[in-house]
Amino acid sequence: IYKSKLILEGGAILTDGCGTLIATEPSIMGAGRNSHLERSEVEKTLCHFLGVRKVIWLPRGAVNDETGGHVDNICAISEPGRVLLSWPVDDNSEEAIIAREVHDILSSQMDAHGRSFEVVKVPEPSPLVITKEEASTIVPRKHSLPRHPGDKVPASHVNFYISNRFVILPVFGGDTDDKAINIVGQCFPNREVIPIMSREIAIGGGNIHCIT
Repeated sequence: IYKSKLILEGGAILTDGCGTLIATEPSIMGAGRNSHLERSEVEKTLCHFLGVRKVIWLPRGAVNDETGGHVDNICAISEPGRVLLSWPVDDNSEEAIIAREVHDILSSQMDAHGRSFEVVKVPEPSPLVITKEEASTIVPRKHSLPRHPGDKVPASHVNFYISNRFVILPVFGGDTDDKAINIVGQCFPNREVIPIMSREIAIGGGNIHCIT
C-alpha cells in the first residue's frame, strides 16, 4: 500500500530524477504540515517514498509567499547538477538576502552523485503591487491571505512547468521577461520556451508550477 503520513504539496519539493531532492524547511516542517515530526524522520520518509538518496534543506522561501515558502518560487532544476535560482535585482532587499543564502548552500553542497551544483541566476521581477481594481475582484477564502490595494506579492520566473517538449514560463510584462526567456532557453536547448503572462496567477498565490 502506497501510503505516507507526510503532508506534502508538489511545489514543496524539487528533484533531479537522479536521487537528489531540494526543499525549504517551512513548507514541509512548518505548522499545518509536519511540525510534529523530526526532520530526520521526514527526510527518511522522503527518501523511501520518492527514491531519493540526498535531501538538501533551504532555510526559507520567498518573502510574503502564501504557500509557506515553497521551493518552486525560488529555484528550479533544469538537469542533474544545475539549479536555476531566482536572483533579485535589488541587492539590499530581503529577497536578495534569501537568494544569497540559497546560493551559498547550493554552492557548498554536492548532489546524490557527488557533483557540485552549477547555479544559474535568473533575474527576479520586482514584487507585484496589487491594484485597487485587482483587490476588489478577489474572492476571499477561509485560509487565504487578504489582498489589499498596495500589497506586494512575490513574482518569479523560475516557477515554470517542464513538459516533454516545452517549458511554460511565467512572465509579467517587465524588463526581466526577455532575460529570463533567454536564460531558461539556454538551459533547456531541447525544449521550446513558451512565456505566459502570469500576473493574475501570482496575485492569486503561487504560479504556473504551483497550479500544475
